[in-house]
Amino acid sequence: MFFRCLSGLLVLACAGTCAVLRVCADPQNLPFSNQAREGLDNRVAEIVANGLDATLEFVWWPERKASVAQFLDAGNCDVWFGAPSGLPSALTTKPYYRSSYVFISRRDRVGSISSLFDERFSSLRIGAQIVGDDYAPPALVLARRGLSAHLAGFSLFGPEGEPNPAARIVEAVDTGAVDVAIVWGPVAGYFAKRAKSPLEITSV
Repeated sequence: MFFRCLSGLLVLACAGTCAVLRVCADPQNLPFSNQAREGLDNRVAEIVANGLDATLEFVWWPERKASVAQFLDAGNCDVWFGAPSGLPSALTTKPYYRSSYVFISRRDRVGSISSLFDERFSSLRIGAQIVGDDYAPPALVLARRGLSAHLAGFSLFGPEGEPNPAARIVEAVDTGAVDVAIVWGPVAGYFAKRAKSPLEITSV
């Protein structure tokens, strides 16, 4: 889980062309998708629909509500983009990108961090993403090192209607609420560009 390959998850393959391609997408999950169709997965869906000569229809599905496999199994949509490669519950395509978790910190406060065994962690407040009820895998390494009291959790998902809930962990680094954060790479890169302070990003 430190590195993941992301692909399309298919429940229906169109032979030749489809009249409509229904795509599961989160309505507030930039940089991947939103209802304004500004995300990476929105754009990939457009390319695939054009290639199939199909009308693209997004089925807005907040990821925090249920597993996408359940949503696909119910026949609510035909494809979901951004699935972990090799997900056992459905057929996936070849991966179209690969990423990892990264450290993100302010250059004027902490500087660069590139290891989970950096000695500075014992004196830092560390932001870590929470997916569902669990911390992201890198945070578990820090917990095993006895640093649980230094961790501050940030859920990937906010209340419905909250724009860009994943941005909160990057904003916490920007404002100094945490000293360093461990963030999924695409999220870190996207929101770091919008920060007021210069941020340092290095791969975990």
